[in-house]
Formats: sequence, structure tokens, C-alpha cells
Amino acid sequence: MVEIRKATSADSEDMDRIQRDSLQSQAVDEYSSEQLEYMTAVDDDRLLIPPEKIEADSHVYIIAEQDGLPVGYGGIDIDEGLLAATFVDPSVLQQGVGQAIAERLQQIAQDHDIGVLRTYASLNVTGFYEQIGFQKRECVTVGGGAGPEIPSVVMEKRV
Repeated sequence: MVEIRKATSADSEDMDRIQRDSLQSQAVDEYSSEQLEYMTAVDDDRLLIPPEKIEADSHVYIIAEQDGLPVGYGGIDIDEGLLAATFVDPSVLQQGVGQAIAERLQQIAQDHDIGVLRTYASLNVTGFYEQIGFQKRECVTVGGGAGPEIPSVVMEKRV
């Protein structure tokens, strides 16, 4: 059974691991090795989700656990009405973990009077978001600057 709890700064390394493992196993057909290396911070010391962001009042991050072990996480930027992340460990794919995270994040959005929840979806997860009611709005490129450009899809859902 999946249990959802609020993330703390102590979860940062587990969140990084889950994001890295998820992208490296699920996004290899959609992104180049350069893009994946940047998205997973493999070759540098960047934390993908810094502890101070986890603790910020403007963000809510949650952890999904099975048998007391972190197996997924998600986050929402309250100020922007942005679903900032939903990542699931590859070992528990197709077990409802992503759905449980997404449902809790949508409830958090409703609790904060966010009428439309938006996300910049990685190319490999647009189908997941469509299954839970998000609609594609436009294809965009994010990143650039310090790293490569990353194609994404802006998706929205009324919550």
C-alpha cells in the first residue's frame, strides 16, 4: 500500500535518486544523452530538488512510500499553480504510485484555490497526464542557458 506524506529537506537525496532513476529508465527514447545528463545532474553536484525549495512556503512536496521506503515524489508551486514534478521509482511502475501522488497534488491545489493546474511534462509522461485528465496546450522548449534545451509539453487540468 502507498502512503503519502509531506516531504522534508531530509528527503532531498531520495527525491534526486527517484528522479534520476525514473528519467534514465523511462525517457531514453525521447531525450538525447546530453539532455538526460543535464536533467538528472549526473555529471555535477547540483541537487535537483534543493532542501530550501522543499521547505519553501510557496512549494509543497510530497513523498510516496511503500513499506517505509520512498518510491515516488511530487511537488506543486502554489504561487504559480504549477505541478512541478511527479516521479516514480521504476521498480514500482504501474502500481498506482504516480496516480496517488497526482491525486494528492490535485487536492493540495484545490485546498489552495488553484482553479487550473499546469505542468511542463516531459515527453515520456504526456500519456500519464492525459490519463488523469490533463490536456496538452503547447509544445515548448525549456532550459538552455547553462544546459541544453529540453522539449516539454505544457498541459493543464481544471481542478
